[in-house]
Amino acid sequence: MPRDKSIAKALTASWSGRGQSIMSDDWPGVVARGDGWRVIVTRDASSFRLQRLSPHKGKRWEPVYGVPASPLEWGAALSRSCPGLAAAVDRLPADPQDAVAALAAAQGVVVPSVQRRSYWRVPDYAGILATDANIRAVRDRTGTVYALQWISPADFHAGKPVFWITQAASASWPDLVEQMLHKTGVRSDGPQDRDAIRLRFVALFHGLPQSAADGPWPVIKVRPKR
Repeated sequence: MPRDKSIAKALTASWSGRGQSIMSDDWPGVVARGDGWRVIVTRDASSFRLQRLSPHKGKRWEPVYGVPASPLEWGAALSRSCPGLAAAVDRLPADPQDAVAALAAAQGVVVPSVQRRSYWRVPDYAGILATDANIRAVRDRTGTVYALQWISPADFHAGKPVFWITQAASASWPDLVEQMLHKTGVRSDGPQDRDAIRLRFVALFHGLPQSAADGPWPVIKVRPKR
């Protein structure tokens, strides 16, 4: 299925109207930033790019050449020169279009909701199953994968239209809950604390089949029906 480009087109049109350079400090496509480095969405809103702050041109950002093709490998390749990059990249969506959708939502770019809502990290994603404060359960576009997502308590209480970060995904929600328990860890509060965490996650899937593929939901299409 061809990729829908309506969100990217709307966002790039907005950026073009601002007249900002991709090398400027105020480029609106920044998705992660550290000490002397940042990750941006490219001018055409199609991919991620790593930049470094130029030591000679003030607040000008230049591309980092010779990095691996996959952003997931940037942190290991540049662990010394870009501290914190690995953790930042790990929090980014694997699909740049999810970051594009989040930027569009945060910057008030108007996109037809039937298209924007096909990206599972945006606030109004069409596949949300349940929400408990700053965590939520979703299923993917195909209806075969469950995921648990999170936003920071500060963003949740501020009501910011930020994109949700996927913490774990699985074809089965019991497996997903166990993944999250392992990832969350057990604090010194003891077994009851672990039980409380488990119950909170399980409650998000109340009444749903264990396997996402057995759910009664349609496929979420990237391109709307005509």
